[in-house]
Amino acid sequence: MKAQKGIKGVLTLFLTTLFFGNCSTPEDKIISYRIEDLPLDSVPSEIWFPESFAINTNHMVSMQDMLCLVRPNENESLVYFIDEKTGKEIGYFGGVGQGPADMYLPQFAGKSSAGDTIILHDFNARNFKAFTIAKKDTTLLFKFAYKKQIAHPEVDGASCGFDAICRLDNGYYVCIAYFGVDKFYTLLDKDLNTVTVYGDYPLREFGEDKKALKEHVSFQGTLASHGNSAFYGATRFGYMSRYDISDEGVPELVWEHTYSDIDYRISNNGVKFQEKNVYGFSHIAVTDKYIFATFSGIRNRKMFEERSTYAVSPKTLVVLNHDGVPLGRFKLNSRCHSVAVSGDGEYLYIQDIDPEDQIERIRMKDILEKLRE
Repeated sequence: MKAQKGIKGVLTLFLTTLFFGNCSTPEDKIISYRIEDLPLDSVPSEIWFPESFAINTNHMVSMQDMLCLVRPNENESLVYFIDEKTGKEIGYFGGVGQGPADMYLPQFAGKSSAGDTIILHDFNARNFKAFTIAKKDTTLLFKFAYKKQIAHPEVDGASCGFDAICRLDNGYYVCIAYFGVDKFYTLLDKDLNTVTVYGDYPLREFGEDKKALKEHVSFQGTLASHGNSAFYGATRFGYMSRYDISDEGVPELVWEHTYSDIDYRISNNGVKFQEKNVYGFSHIAVTDKYIFATFSGIRNRKMFEERSTYAVSPKTLVVLNHDGVPLGRFKLNSRCHSVAVSGDGEYLYIQDIDPEDQIERIRMKDILEKLRE
């Protein structure tokens, strides 16, 4: 199992390209809150699903008392469900391919307010496909509902796909383009037409001409929503932001913070992170009051010292409030990636990726009690 691991957005890094560039290192960004300064606490956890069989999943989300893992395997299924009450496997659903209901490498884009429909984004096909979910006795009915094409931005005559998407309660979608658009975020309406592009890049030193940046791989991260707020956490450096989107489709920056040292160069229209750079947030999940994030806090050079991309994978959980203020930092048992909250709000799920592929869970009350101490 371990040899097959493929958490694409985090683990597929080109080690030989990170430290080369012709430009001078920009001045350090001002750090709003240094996460490393928080005491490293601990909370009890349990192995909830010891062998997940979903080694390529890029997102976990609770739906109708089931934990849904998106893109569980490379070339077979779209989603994988586990019963949250019993911890038993329900099964794999959807197919990878060229059929009307098939997709290729789907990404989670959102779910309906009722939690009975999951919306997946097909990067290659430039469309959304929605699937309804219904339980009948012990059987799960997973049914194709509709397909919508996305009006993607164009850069130098080429269609630019979206690397991350999240759906808001008011029906808008916040997206991050894969490369080279003028602003960092794109806002789509419920019909997937572009409303506006907005927001500065997390690293400011590109100047006014953002088209000079040809790739966004350096800005890989998580978009998560709560209500009509969109939260972005960067993976390769310690940065997070929150934008609120009005019912009229007007974005407002609420805050943006940096949480650790950022060390990089600009070279060949891209970012080259240097050895002192500290890796950031692999994944985030948002509840009514808190942001839960798997946080690395490990410097770039660790990959080269250990000759492994797993060396920078998170082994800590950070809890922040909706203002982005860190409230607690907790040691985890394994290197991990995704984080999700159970449907009843009683548990936090952590997807372990090394040394074993499994899912742990932590009682939410144990975390909150530590925050109150």
